[in-house]
Amino acid sequence: MIKQGFWGIAISLLLLSFSFGGDFEITPTGQLTRWQWQPVKINLYDYARNSAWLKENDSTNWMIISTQSDNSWGDLRRFWDPYGEYRNALTFSGQKHISPTQTFYGAITYHYDYISRMNQAIDIQPYGLDPFVISDSTEGDFSFNGPTVHVVYGQKISSRLWWGMGLDYGVYRGLKKVYSMPEIIRRKIKLDVSLAYRFNPHLVVGLSARPYDTRDNTKIVKQPDGTEPLILRYRGEQMFTAVVSKSDRFAIYNGMEWQSQIMLEFARLNGILTLGYYYRWMEVYDNEHLRLHDGYYQGQHYYVNTLWRYALNAQKSSFVTFGYRFRYIGDWAEEPVKKWAIYRSFQRRHQISLGLFKKLSTLPFAVYTNSVFDYWLPDRRDYLAHLYRNASIHNWQVTLGSRWQVNAFLTLQAGVDFNQYRESAIWHYFGDFNSWGGECEASYRYGAKLFQIYLRYGKEKSSVFDFTRSGMVFGARLKQVL
Repeated sequence: MIKQGFWGIAISLLLLSFSFGGDFEITPTGQLTRWQWQPVKINLYDYARNSAWLKENDSTNWMIISTQSDNSWGDLRRFWDPYGEYRNALTFSGQKHISPTQTFYGAITYHYDYISRMNQAIDIQPYGLDPFVISDSTEGDFSFNGPTVHVVYGQKISSRLWWGMGLDYGVYRGLKKVYSMPEIIRRKIKLDVSLAYRFNPHLVVGLSARPYDTRDNTKIVKQPDGTEPLILRYRGEQMFTAVVSKSDRFAIYNGMEWQSQIMLEFARLNGILTLGYYYRWMEVYDNEHLRLHDGYYQGQHYYVNTLWRYALNAQKSSFVTFGYRFRYIGDWAEEPVKKWAIYRSFQRRHQISLGLFKKLSTLPFAVYTNSVFDYWLPDRRDYLAHLYRNASIHNWQVTLGSRWQVNAFLTLQAGVDFNQYRESAIWHYFGDFNSWGGECEASYRYGAKLFQIYLRYGKEKSSVFDFTRSGMVFGARLKQVL
């Protein structure tokens, strides 16, 4: 019951934490955030992804089949954003303790996504950190699909020392269905090598190294009438060069992340602190063999993440949680001929979360509330456009929910949240908007099987214009304990 009760507040914390993942894009953190089935546990594996702690994270063997459909649509979007995003995934995963000291986890996911009315951009991440974006002059639909594989191996070397390694590999292929009809292929590899050492019953430290390599290949083709398309190559959000060409465009992203972790465990207090450094460099060029350079980018990230939970009673049926995340980014880009700097930015982002979970002692109910405040201060300098911008973006979300243990087999959960997003007018991204969302989940356990379904709907509405965006997420999951 205590473990099930933790789901409510943990889900809320997890949903907001993804605003710090990936390529640090500008995204609203309200109801359209993608649902993830597994809640965050406060340990080295689930919170910090330290592969050495895989065995200590979960002592059982299991298999899972899950599917998810995540959809959003509406006119509340940035310049390059699509009108609609319809993302679907099917995942097969499993965990096996292959010996008393060794554990293996593996998952394979197939993605099938449809992007409607993408405005001009033919870049897989037009709002990534780098300033290089390619586009044409049309609004069109994309279809994306491809598999991703995630494997983790962890081993306990001695009574106090663990090591582990993990691998992520994915291929993602996209095709635009109208002029200029490009094909985009992304291949991504990321490796994790981690250590964990227990100093005493209360203190565990960890260290992770994560190199990665990502390659995007955008194939520009001749049009059905035999002409070559007009391609716009942006070097920043304002300035571009128009090129009539069918040359392929390649982008290579290489990087390295170092992360240290400290985990504390006491009778009522449990928490983790991570410190990290992330370095990335990127080359953009035409022609894979001649490598005609079109630009260079590099960036450095420094970050601190922490999450704490304190039980208000000895039964651990009521507790409060506190989380904080900070990331600093310094990056720059140069043009390929004279090596002049064309872009530089300095960005700071803070996120604070505070939650309360309480199980009612006389009833099979639990209630929870959670509040998250996200404050971002970008300082962007576009030298080509002579555009210098420094202003804040902030987001505030409040979540309220309850969980009902109907009987030994069935559990129901429902919640609502309210969100307020504000950005300075100089950014011209989403503008100010408010949003609301609601979610419900049902879990049915019978013997060694657990079946779950999840449904969420939300809506964002601009505070100034008549723009809205709606979102719906549906997920189903079947788990078999072996």
